[in-house]
Amino acid sequence: MHTAKLCGPEQTQIGNHAAVGRGFAAIGLSRGGAAKTYRYRDPNEDACAFATSPAGMLLAVADGHWGWEGSQAAVLRLIETHAASLLATGDSGHSESWEATARTLLVDLQQQILRAGGHRGAKPPRTTLSLAIAFPERSLMNWLCVGDSLLFVVEEGGSHEIGAPVGAIHYLGSPADDAERLYAHARVGSRSLRDCRALVLATDGLSEPGIGVVDPAASIESASTSAARAEDPELCALETVRNLLEEVLSSQRRQRAGDNIAIAVGWLGAR
Repeated sequence: MHTAKLCGPEQTQIGNHAAVGRGFAAIGLSRGGAAKTYRYRDPNEDACAFATSPAGMLLAVADGHWGWEGSQAAVLRLIETHAASLLATGDSGHSESWEATARTLLVDLQQQILRAGGHRGAKPPRTTLSLAIAFPERSLMNWLCVGDSLLFVVEEGGSHEIGAPVGAIHYLGSPADDAERLYAHARVGSRSLRDCRALVLATDGLSEPGIGVVDPAASIESASTSAARAEDPELCALETVRNLLEEVLSSQRRQRAGDNIAIAVGWLGAR
């Protein structure tokens, strides 16, 4: 299994970004294209990661609120503790099985985030999370979203969001949430990957009104279409990340309003 991660404390210069890819998976992270115009605790509170195995790939982005510890704890726990089992070929792939796994996963991530941010005092860090686990040979994806981080599926007809939040935004790491409240606030599902070109996960630095791009779906479609021209299919995920980061940072510079942005891409077309 191969893994990579990028966490907020590693990227704190406005306008800079990092991107890492291996095979059909890639991630990118930036503090943003301009200074934040809202209250915050740390310069960059986002994180992202991927893990790949012969069976498939795991992609995750997390948007920390009031500190980087929550997002970092979530992605590190996913990569270091759960990725191998989540990518195991023995996974049944049935939605009921994934829902049970997701419940257990939410509780474990919640506990890890609370431990990581406990020293912050009365207002501990929290985080959103978007997670996708893709098994291309089986044309299957399991997904989990908490909060307003984004998960897009790119198909030949365009890109569209799945797991979008409805109503108030909730977070992992809220101390009052027990297991039932965690699951009630999460969106969990499975779907086919038939005719899917790519999966794109991003924090809300991509989509926040007055900060991010005007049309996230169109920007993701454009970034992936341009990347698909690469001669080597194993560069397509990384090129999609880079294209999207460049557009987001440019948008934030134009609007003179920044936000952290984390992106993860899994490439499924032309494999």
